[in-house]
Amino acid sequence: MSEQYSLWLLPPPEQYKRLQRVISKLSQQYSTPLLEPHVTLYGRIIDEEAQIIDTIRELAGRLSPPLINFNGFSLWDEFFRSIFMEAERTAELEQAYQAAHTLFEPFLHPRYRGREFIPHLSLMYGNIPTEEKGKIIASLDRDLLTSFLVDNVSLYRLRQEPAEWVKVRDFAFRNILSS
Repeated sequence: MSEQYSLWLLPPPEQYKRLQRVISKLSQQYSTPLLEPHVTLYGRIIDEEAQIIDTIRELAGRLSPPLINFNGFSLWDEFFRSIFMEAERTAELEQAYQAAHTLFEPFLHPRYRGREFIPHLSLMYGNIPTEEKGKIIASLDRDLLTSFLVDNVSLYRLRQEPAEWVKVRDFAFRNILSS
């Protein structure tokens, strides 16, 4: 099977560092996979990397930078959405997702077809008991729930383990002043 790729929206450097510290602390404390702070715009694309790059360049060139607003912490009984920050489904974010979906849906891994877009930023992956997750959420600083403008979309190559996921490159969104 071909490599799998994902489109991520990364926080700006200061917020990235702060979120990475929280994620790293939780990962060490609970022996869970270390991950990078990101909001997945579109995931599990299977195609040739060169073709994906050309398509992302087109995508980023027609979109304005989306604002990401976080409105709460949540937990699911799911490995990759164990504990996360819920992102508001803003018009800009929805527009970016719909544009990515239009371009990449034919190349989406079959197991991920038909999934609803639920924008979020995971703070922890893993199979942790729900009661423990509730305690973790209660201990999180509410100041993490900020907003940020994303100025590019990042292409990541996904492997088996989150520690093996690597950034291929960033693609700048259209300049916000030119909209």
